[in-house]
Amino acid sequence: MAKALDGKIKRKVVKQTVMTNVYGVTFAGAKKQVQKQLDALYPDLAEQAGVEPIILSSYIAMKIFGALSQMFGGAHEIQTWLGEIGGRVCRAITPEQLKQLAAEFPEEQLLAGPRPRGRAAAKGDKKKTALTPDDILSQFRSTIIWTTPLRMPVVQPYRLTGMRLINTCLQTLALKTPEASDPVNRRKQLQAFPPNFIHSLDASHMMLSALECGELGMTFAAVHDSFWTHAADVGRMSRVLRDAFIRIHSEDVIARLAAEFETRYGGSIYMAKIKHGSPGTAQITSWRRKTGFSLVEELMLEKKRQDLLRSEDPAEVARGMAMETPSTILESVTAVEDVTEMEDVEQFSLGNVPEAEHAQIEKDVLKAQKDAMKASAAAPKDDLDDSTAGAAETSTGGSTDGSAEKSGPEIATDFSEEGMKRIQALMGTNGFDVAMNPQNFPEKKRSESSEYISLWMPLTFPPLPKKGTFDVTRLKSSDYFFS
Repeated sequence: MAKALDGKIKRKVVKQTVMTNVYGVTFAGAKKQVQKQLDALYPDLAEQAGVEPIILSSYIAMKIFGALSQMFGGAHEIQTWLGEIGGRVCRAITPEQLKQLAAEFPEEQLLAGPRPRGRAAAKGDKKKTALTPDDILSQFRSTIIWTTPLRMPVVQPYRLTGMRLINTCLQTLALKTPEASDPVNRRKQLQAFPPNFIHSLDASHMMLSALECGELGMTFAAVHDSFWTHAADVGRMSRVLRDAFIRIHSEDVIARLAAEFETRYGGSIYMAKIKHGSPGTAQITSWRRKTGFSLVEELMLEKKRQDLLRSEDPAEVARGMAMETPSTILESVTAVEDVTEMEDVEQFSLGNVPEAEHAQIEKDVLKAQKDAMKASAAAPKDDLDDSTAGAAETSTGGSTDGSAEKSGPEIATDFSEEGMKRIQALMGTNGFDVAMNPQNFPEKKRSESSEYISLWMPLTFPPLPKKGTFDVTRLKSSDYFFS
C-alpha cells in the first residue's frame, strides 16, 4: 500500500486533514477528506494500485493522525492542558451557586453526624431536603470564559438546549428553547476551547495590526487569515504584522490564562473522578459506608469545610482542617493530579478522534476493508488482463514475485489492530456524561461508570505545560515570516 502511494502524497492531500484536526475532525471525516483529494488528483489510482480508495484514504488518515501526535509534542501538551482546565470549569459549581444550594439544604442534617448507609431518612427530613443528585448535576452551568490580550472577554455559548415539540396538522416542529440557566454542553465546550482560544489570539493580532497600519496611513484589508495593502506598502505592512505578533507572544499567554482562571473561578468546587483501585479509593469507599452521606450532602460538607478554611478566625480554620471529606482523604494519601482521570480530554487532542463513530460501525468498516484486501491479494493472476497486470506491476515497483500478495493481508492486520486500539480507546464515556444525558448512551455504557468514583474537590488547575525555548523576537528580522 505504501508503494502504491509513493510519490503521490502531495500537500493538497494532507492539508485539509491537518488543519481540521485541531477543530475535532473525526476519523471518518478525515478518511473522506483524504479520499476526496485522492480522487481529484489521481482518478485511476484505485485501478492502478488494486486497492479500494477507502482503504488507501484510511491508511493515509491513520498516518496523518499518528504523525500529528508525535511531531507536535508541545502543542499536544498545551491542547491537553486547555481541555483539562476547561473540563474542570464545566464540572464546577461556583460560590454563588453553592450559596443558593446551601440555602435550600438543612445544615442540621450534616450536624446530626454520620448516618449508617441503608437507613432511610425520616419523613420530616425528606420534606426538608429538596435537593437531589439531579438538581446538583443541573447546576453545572459555568461556561468557559477568558480575556484576549486586548482585554476583550470571550464567552463560549454552548449549552444543552431544551426542545419543545409543536404538533400541527402538517408536521411536528422541534424548536430549541435556549435558557441562560441551561447546563453547559461539556463536550462542545471542550472541543471548541483550544481552537477558539487560538482564534482569539489571531483576532487580537489582526486588530493590533489594523490599528498600527491606520496610524501609519496604510490601507488595511483582511480576508480570513490574509492581510492586504497596496503593493508599495507590502514591506511596511510585513514589519507591522511581525511587530504585532511579537508584542502578543512575548507575553506568556498561557500563564496569563491560568492566572485569570484561578481568579475567575476561585472558590468553586468541581466533581472529579478517579479510577477504582487508585490510591485513596478504598478509604473513600469505607468513609462513605460509615457516613451514608449522599452526593448532595458530600457537596455541602465540602462547602462547609472550604468556608471554614477561608475564615479569619483561627478556631474556625482549625475546625475546617480537622474535617474529613473525600477530598481530604484523597489528599492525605496521594497527589490529586496523579490520580484524577483526564481521558475524557484526550479525545480532543492532536492526532486523536474526538468523537468516534459507534464501535460496532467501526468494526464493520475495518472488517470490510480487511476482507477487501484479502480478496485483492488472493485474486488469481490469470484473472488479470494485460493492462491491469501492468498497473499492478507498476504499483509494486515492477515486482511480480508475490511479495505484494504477502503485504496485503499483513497491512490489513496491522491497520486493523492499530485502528481498533485507537478508536476503542476513545469510545469511553465517563459517568458524568451518562448522568447528565442518560438518553444519549446505550445501556451497556452505564457499566463503564462503575470503574470510577466521583468526589467533590476544591477547584484547582494542573501545572502549566513547559514553555518552549524559542525566542519570538527573532521573527523581527525574518523576511519570510508575514511577507
